[in-house]
Amino acid sequence: MASNARDVEIVKDAGGYGFNLSRIADVHFIRVVEEGSAADKAGLKVPDQILKVNGASIIGVGHGDLVALIKQGGARLRMQVQLLSEAQIQALAASAGTPQQRAAQVSTANELPLAIQESMDAKPIWSGSVPLIAAHQQDLPPLKVVTIRKPPGGGFGFNLSRVNNQHLVRVVTPGGAADLAGARPGDHVIKVNETYVQNGSHAQVVELIKQAGNVVELQVAPNPKGDEAQAAFAADPILNSQVQPLAKTNEERMAEARRQAEEDWQSRRADLKRQQEEERERIRRDVFEQEKRRLQTELQRARAEATQAGKTKGSAQTAAQAIATAREYKDMQEVLDAIDANSRAELADRHKAPISEEGYDRELTELRRALELAVLDDELYQVQATEWRRFEEDCKKRRQEEETEDSKRHAELQSARQQDLALMQDKQKRMTEKLEAAREKREKEIEEKRRANEERKKRELEAARKRAEAVQRNAKAREEQRRVDAAQSERRQRLEEEARQVRAQQDKEMAARNAKLQEQTATEQAKMAQEGTFFGVPLVKRQTPAFKAPDSSHPMIKQMSKQRASGVKIPLVAGMKDTRM
Repeated sequence: MASNARDVEIVKDAGGYGFNLSRIADVHFIRVVEEGSAADKAGLKVPDQILKVNGASIIGVGHGDLVALIKQGGARLRMQVQLLSEAQIQALAASAGTPQQRAAQVSTANELPLAIQESMDAKPIWSGSVPLIAAHQQDLPPLKVVTIRKPPGGGFGFNLSRVNNQHLVRVVTPGGAADLAGARPGDHVIKVNETYVQNGSHAQVVELIKQAGNVVELQVAPNPKGDEAQAAFAADPILNSQVQPLAKTNEERMAEARRQAEEDWQSRRADLKRQQEEERERIRRDVFEQEKRRLQTELQRARAEATQAGKTKGSAQTAAQAIATAREYKDMQEVLDAIDANSRAELADRHKAPISEEGYDRELTELRRALELAVLDDELYQVQATEWRRFEEDCKKRRQEEETEDSKRHAELQSARQQDLALMQDKQKRMTEKLEAAREKREKEIEEKRRANEERKKRELEAARKRAEAVQRNAKAREEQRRVDAAQSERRQRLEEEARQVRAQQDKEMAARNAKLQEQTATEQAKMAQEGTFFGVPLVKRQTPAFKAPDSSHPMIKQMSKQRASGVKIPLVAGMKDTRM
């Protein structure tokens, strides 16, 4: 059966897995694979039969359980599948059982959110390369094959239209080849000569029919009222006369027939959906009631057994108390009480898990917990009764040895008693050690988490400190740069002021020299005018310049005075020029 089996792995994307799941009889198979989806990319095909999901065989698994199993796979789904042939699909459809059984196998959007499901109000269609035999033909007639033979000089005798992505027989000529072959208005064409045409265009389907020659074989989903529509067409006088101007056209009659068929289909589909929901709820309620009765019966039996065991334990305890000493009885009571307390604590820890809020699950969980408690009571009472009887026997032996003053036997019995007590104490010790180990493990995990948090906080504080230091350094650098800029600005202003003063002094001195030069030039010109010329040459009377005392405020005079005072002799020349810089 699995000779051509293969493994596929689907990684869920934003659009889900991208396939629809159906079931016929006990076979789960892929009905639709969306183009470009995760399932399409993984190589899933229509109609692949599902053999295993995440390594687990699904033979005998119900549809709802399979859906739950696929959901548990998370974002990555591994499946083993094999491709079914058309003959296998047809055989499975034939053995699917009653319409109610087939309807129970339909996958709806609430049961299988693996892809964008078809609307619950969708029309019966076929997708991919496999007809949805069990999923959309609950109460409709089965598919039929119509073989139409074209008569000499005539045609096939029917018109084809495409409505809502379905190729429908629109008009069948009464008495024509298609009418004689069994074709009826409203029939949905599935295949043309073994070629599925659901995804083909109208032109492609027409071309297929033309290429068929004189004989074409159509596989159609028959219109439930096709015979009535054809009979109406054949009996309608408008086909032979035009005297009824208000008669409906063929298109209108076809539209009315399709509308009526659609209403019937939707009505049957709504009824089937309601029946499915009622059947699921009934099955779920029956399973709940059956499980509830079983748990209640077991609970009553367990409580009765616990009550009987409690009485037996009470009798054994009373008998042992009558023969044991007060110290022996107290030690035995403490050991048994410790075992009882530890066992009940373990059960209480298991019962701390939250209970589902759903009514059925909550009631069953409470019954199971009550049953566990009753069973624990029965077991503890039986163990205590056995221990009290053994303890009574030991006490009797010890009393007998005490009476016969057989010290050796007494010591042996005492040792046996101590061993028994040691065994019980050892059991208690082991249980205590386990609890202590679990507590230490929890404390260690808490301590490790605390240390990790402290380390993380330290790293965060260190990072914050470094950021603060970097901010401070940047602030100091900006302040230092601001001071440098201020100093440079102040020095630049000072230099500019000094340069301005120097330029003013130079301008002042230059103006003085120019005035003096103009004065000397005027004086010389006046002298030349007074003295005259000799044969055109000016006659100049040389005069000894009068001595002029130096200006003591002149910087050069001051400098020379200082040098003279210091012993440096600089000759004073009349008319010496000097510029203060």
